[in-house]
Amino acid sequence: MLGARMEDFEDDPVVQEIDVYLNTSNENIWMLQYPLRPRYIPYDTKRLKEVRVRPVQAKMQMDFNLDLQSEFYDQDAELMEDDTDEGMRRPRQYTLGSHCVVQKNNYAVGLYSRGQLHLVPISNVLQLRPCFPEIDARVAEQRERQHKKAQESMENLLPTTQIEQQKGSAMHRFQMRFRRRPQGEAPAQHAPTYTYRMHQQREAMEPWRTYRWVGKQERAAREHLGSLFALTSERIPMQLDLRKHLEDLAPVNKAQPGAQEDLPRGQLAQLPLREQISILLRRSHALQFRTLVEWLGADPAEVLAEVPSVAVLVQGTWVEKTDPSKWKGHQSSCRDLLLYYYNRTRVVPRKQYQDATGLHPEIVERIFHEVAVPRLGLGWEFKLPRDEAFLTEYPEVALDQDRKWDEMGRTIIPYLRQQRERVLRQLQQSVLG
Repeated sequence: MLGARMEDFEDDPVVQEIDVYLNTSNENIWMLQYPLRPRYIPYDTKRLKEVRVRPVQAKMQMDFNLDLQSEFYDQDAELMEDDTDEGMRRPRQYTLGSHCVVQKNNYAVGLYSRGQLHLVPISNVLQLRPCFPEIDARVAEQRERQHKKAQESMENLLPTTQIEQQKGSAMHRFQMRFRRRPQGEAPAQHAPTYTYRMHQQREAMEPWRTYRWVGKQERAAREHLGSLFALTSERIPMQLDLRKHLEDLAPVNKAQPGAQEDLPRGQLAQLPLREQISILLRRSHALQFRTLVEWLGADPAEVLAEVPSVAVLVQGTWVEKTDPSKWKGHQSSCRDLLLYYYNRTRVVPRKQYQDATGLHPEIVERIFHEVAVPRLGLGWEFKLPRDEAFLTEYPEVALDQDRKWDEMGRTIIPYLRQQRERVLRQLQQSVLG
């Protein structure tokens, strides 16, 4: 802690000091991850045939020769439909394709030698998974041929005069799509398809560069390892103050109350109790009662008297009340609807909630992120467990909050239904003119 005294560390003496050097001259250090391969079954680099890289896009592909004598290689594989290519029937290699991962933390390679620690920042993190681009292209080609054959067979079934009439007719069938306009202040619309196609074309313009894999025992690998050591001993300028530096070294758990609080705890304690509770809930969005009491250091009865004015009870957890200045228009009612759902169930499917509110997907995700965590294949689960201890100790509070939720449900659900019907009517009027 920043306020700790020197005598507090007398029983924990410093046993060694290490000089740390930062090497920023090498900007092409990539970390490769293999999420589908256990650590104890690495890829056999002896079968590595070729490595291709697109440096600007941070993409990589690796071609491995298959073990044709392996018991897992099907020697009796049948030809695919309309496929006479032996190489496509029995592929002799497979490819690992990369996906660039957004770095949420700063990674570096560390080299320790002669009492010195040299750090080299990692520029990109790539995850490599098996892919079969040649087979995918062949399958797509087969589907295209089948589609053309189906069209030709349909034309052969029609008389020639009927085909000419259809081609010369002035009436054509086309498809119309209507998209609901986002409610409230929605983010910008997605980029047009033309921009996406141009992005794909720019990606395709960068050629693949071929590299040779170097084993760690080879001379080239040892020379490259030596280049990672910093050559200068200039002092690294400190761009952070001491407090921020310690927070980066030992980050506080964001789920804890006050983890993002700007006010020191001493100044926070000087504020009125209700304002203290409001500040903590604005930072954490949801807190259990015992955690709130421990953090405030106040009498539980006093906290219980103030917390209903700034929070609502959801499954025994106190959740920040919806702030109309933060959630514009009927977004505030939509957030209340989500809390109403969570007071009755642990998991809320995103599609069900989005259909009920008509909000833009990005706004829906913002609302969910405050109070829930995603569960694959299920939906979004309320982020804190049900606080049975509070519900058992304060049943009258829980009953009063349930009564308020019932009243809110009878009001908010018809209101949102009317909003959706109004939007649909406006859409029909704009289409029909």
